[in-house]
Amino acid sequence: MSEALFQGLVAGGVLGILIVIIKAIISSSRTVYERAKPKIETVIKETKNNYHNISKSTEDKVLEVDDIFYEKANNEVETNSQIQGLWIKAGVLAKGDSSLQKIEYIKLRALQLSKKTT
Repeated sequence: MSEALFQGLVAGGVLGILIVIIKAIISSSRTVYERAKPKIETVIKETKNNYHNISKSTEDKVLEVDDIFYEKANNEVETNSQIQGLWIKAGVLAKGDSSLQKIEYIKLRALQLSKKTT
């Protein structure tokens, strides 16, 4: 009988130790989560913003740019002081149409100027 009692005590002790270990794991998991929670929320917010920005149409992006940048870009075209590489890119996008090239340049340049201020 004393051997059975001893085995019961050992089994109870092992079970008690396992319960303490499991509680410690759960407690530390909560602590890790609580510490990481602000970072997780920040990453989720940034991901949503990035998705929103990526999924915006070109027209939406153009409409968000402040008018002052369009004025500056247009002034560059009117005074023939365009950035040559960007002017060429606008010509490619316009498929050689010079009136569309001016429009493409103004859109590209206004977007570029707006990004410099952010």
